[in-house]
Amino acid sequence: MMKEDGRWLESEIYDGLDLPDDDFDYDEFVAREFGGEKAKLNSKQAFWWLVALLTLIAFAWLAFKGW
Repeated sequence: MMKEDGRWLESEIYDGLDLPDDDFDYDEFVAREFGGEKAKLNSKQAFWWLVALLTLIAFAWLAFKGW
């Protein structure tokens, strides 16, 4: 609802936005939503991370040597 001068009534600005309460605990939210455990790499993922790292090292070495 707007006042006659075109401003919104302060009490109704945030109605219906469903904002979190002031006592919102972010750490508890993350633990609840994402299980609270860190993801671990399986052997396939570790292999591809190693391949990517070695590829970057090779490109850096070639750039350094001026190839």
